[in-house]
Formats: sequence, C-alpha cells, structure tokens
Amino acid sequence: MAMVDFYEKPGCIGNAKQKRMLLAAGRVLRVHNLLAEAWTPERLRSFFGDRPVADLSPYLYELERRRSTFLQRPTTRRPLTMSTLLEQFSGGQRTL
Repeated sequence: MAMVDFYEKPGCIGNAKQKRMLLAAGRVLRVHNLLAEAWTPERLRSFFGDRPVADLSPYLYELERRRSTFLQRPTTRRPLTMSTLLEQFSGGQRTL
C-alpha cells in the first residue's frame, strides 16, 4: 500500500472528500494540519523542486513580482500601513 502525506485544512469538506477517495483507492494516509505546519520558503521549495513560481500558480507569480518591485522602490514618505500595501497589491484599487 502506498503511504500518502495528506496536508489538510481541518474541517474542510473538500479535503474530507479527497481523503475518502484516497482511502477507497487503498492508500494509507498520514494526515497533517496544513495550518499548523511551519512553512518556510525552503520547505515549500522542497515540494516543487526547481520549477519556476510562474508554473506553480499565476497568482503566486504575480504576488512575487509585485513584492520584488515593491522592495526595489526607494523609500517613500507615505507611511507603510496595511491599507497602503493592499492598495499597491491590488493595482491601486482598494479591496476592503
């Protein structure tokens, strides 16, 4: 039997369905709480190898691109608040 490390968000209906399907297929699950894991960039990279971020998710690629652009900008006099960050990451549109 194949052992599967299954990372779940506790209480997620979709994850419950996925676990039932894997168990029905004869897999043995080692279940981990996705929210309690100590995620680091290095640990995440171990799951995806050398694949570029753009291949993993267009959303992640865009977020990384904007973060890199933001970090390269000269310091501004405008205070860095959560609403400022949200505005910059949403292309100037306030989403809250």
